[in-house]
Amino acid sequence: MKLFSMALNACLQETKTNLKIKILSDYFKVESNANRVIAFHLLMGESFGRFCLGKWLRLWCADVNGLPEWLINESYESLGDNSETISLCFGQKLDSVIWELSDLCSQMLALKSAPIDQKRDWVVARWQELSTDHIYVFNKLLGGGIRIGASKKTVLKALGHAFDMDPQILEQRLLGRWEPTCDAFNALIDPNDELGQGVSPFPFYLASPLPGHVSDMVTDFQDWQVEPKWDGIRAQLVHRVEGVALWSRGNDLITDQFPEIIEGVSQLPYGVYDGEILAWQNNAPLSFFHLQKRLNRKTISQKLLKDTPCVMLLYDCLESNAQDLREEPLRIRVSKLTHLPPPFYQSKALPIHDTVSLKKYIENARNAMVEGVIIKRLDSAYLSGRVRGHWWKLKVAPLTLDVVIMYVQKGRGIRSGLFTDYTFGVWDGDTLVPIGKAYSGLTNNEIREINGILKGHLTDRFGPVRGVAPCVVLEVAFDDIQPSSRHKSGLALRFPRIHRLRLDKPVSEANTLADARLLCQR
Repeated sequence: MKLFSMALNACLQETKTNLKIKILSDYFKVESNANRVIAFHLLMGESFGRFCLGKWLRLWCADVNGLPEWLINESYESLGDNSETISLCFGQKLDSVIWELSDLCSQMLALKSAPIDQKRDWVVARWQELSTDHIYVFNKLLGGGIRIGASKKTVLKALGHAFDMDPQILEQRLLGRWEPTCDAFNALIDPNDELGQGVSPFPFYLASPLPGHVSDMVTDFQDWQVEPKWDGIRAQLVHRVEGVALWSRGNDLITDQFPEIIEGVSQLPYGVYDGEILAWQNNAPLSFFHLQKRLNRKTISQKLLKDTPCVMLLYDCLESNAQDLREEPLRIRVSKLTHLPPPFYQSKALPIHDTVSLKKYIENARNAMVEGVIIKRLDSAYLSGRVRGHWWKLKVAPLTLDVVIMYVQKGRGIRSGLFTDYTFGVWDGDTLVPIGKAYSGLTNNEIREINGILKGHLTDRFGPVRGVAPCVVLEVAFDDIQPSSRHKSGLALRFPRIHRLRLDKPVSEANTLADARLLCQR
């Protein structure tokens, strides 16, 4: 516990990525095997689930320290971190019992389904034994998440430095086969472990948003391939001797959700294919709204298969007959995607060779159920993650609505004490109906400016959420708008974000539900 707490606190105080890598690398080298696998799991952003609600921890802390509960709750609202709030209530105390990280996690998991009183006794006993710094880390474990201001790639680089391993190989080995056990960790860092074993996918290569004008990045279109940015689910199809699997970009196994795709795999050569799953009828894509009906279902009925058939448009071949092709140029990899049998089709390059034809295509992309374009360098390798310079994405202009803030909730961390989460609505006659929620897009100064207005218009309280009398208009941008039974408005926005603060606009001039329905019909 001591080594892990020291590494965690050092990373939280360090701003430079290279120094974070060194801190974690040094830690991985000296930590015990049992603790190291738990620490790696947590540092990657994984968790063992929440042990109990934060409000219970604050209540128990108040009882143990003889403090009023309201004082701890107010401190939490101001500080924005439950773990830190509770640890500060114990002052500067030292350990009376030395705990191993692995032992703490084992006991926590064993008690996860225990009665709340039994959980309380165990938590309070640990607080009394641990130092203040260790209480902070312990509370993070109870809350279900540890963040160190470093990405998963940073942690993998640190592990690679510690054990002389390529971070890209480590990342590929993690996909589809990781679990926090000593055997799994030892296989992860074993240089002789077979890369690509089983049905594990490769790390996805992600296109970066075009930072400026197309002509700044693409000087000669002959060196690039322009293809549609389909509005579906990015996926990798793994077809090896060991088996078949379909993986989403979030590394979720989605094999069972698309049986028609799996049934057609036997007609493909062994390999790993990158592409997009789309709902498809009459040789054309359906909207993402239709595809959503197939997601997160344990079984797919025959009716759903008939009403919402799906295909997979392939645009890259990463492995062919056990040969890794990721280092080959794109033009070579794409050449493997010929004579594809349904439900597989090649996502072919567009006949775009200048900025004029590109602009024209983008202007009509939404009507073709396409989000925009992906611009790929023909000699590019298939890399890992979002590496800038070789793959660019250019999306259609978002849809927008002027909406009114209806409900607010305070943020956490550096934005604690400020209302940062906004539920907004549009006018239906004289009544506002909620249509979405957003928390990104405003500067810190704009958030503070809004807070000054909101505090004078707060109405009802619903736990941490406060109602707001109509006073602030936001212009929100979103990628799409679809029917939704979950919202009172009957509509839902896809990827809503705040585009502009419209303090210049009276709330009475915000958009109406009729305006939103017109966008839904586009």
